Amino acid sequence: MKQSPDYLLRQVAGKIVLVPVGRAARTFPGMVDLNAVGKFIWEQLREEQTLQSLVTAITDRYEVDPKRAEADARAFIERLQSVGAVTE
Repeated sequence: MKQSPDYLLRQVAGKIVLVPVGRAARTFPGMVDLNAVGKFIWEQLREEQTLQSLVTAITDRYEVDPKRAEADARAFIERLQSVGAVTE
């Protein structure tokens, strides 16, 4: 999986968000709020990633149990997929 070019990372009113552009703006009229870990995952998705490679990156960067990191990363990726922010 990888970032969709139809979403841009921006800071809006002190929040970190993904903003849809182009085709995505016509189908998703909102923004996706990100916390620090979500921003980290998004940045990792500049390059092709697997769920396992994301979990490894998260556990290398943050003090978190690998099972918790996997569950949270999976849920976040599913959210990104639901709005078209991640391509397979």
